Amino acid sequence: MCLANYPSQSSPTSSTDEPFSTWAHEAGYNSDAIERQLAHAPADKVKAAYLRSEFMELRATMMQAWADWLDATATTADMIALHQVVK
Repeated sequence: MCLANYPSQSSPTSSTDEPFSTWAHEAGYNSDAIERQLAHAPADKVKAAYLRSEFMELRATMMQAWADWLDATATTADMIALHQVVK
């Protein structure tokens, strides 16, 4: 997955949520745990009433895998020094 292919969003939150959500779903993580991590309330009122799990262990594992993926991506991407961009 290449984050450069994602269009920019007007909201900074949605622009960071989208790549993480896509990555986590493609990696096979539980949808409910992903939504909890993004602090989204379940749209289904019945599900919201009964599903009270915070998925803490799964979320910790998922976030470490996300951090590892970001680290691996950053070390293989072409990096441009900031002073070269801003004049």
